[in-house]
Amino acid sequence: MAETDKLNIDSIIARLLE
Repeated sequence: MAETDKLNIDSIIARLLE
């Protein structure tokens, strides 16, 4: 789960940086 959560966080950060 930790890996999945990190992937989700990375996706959210990518959208925020857009």
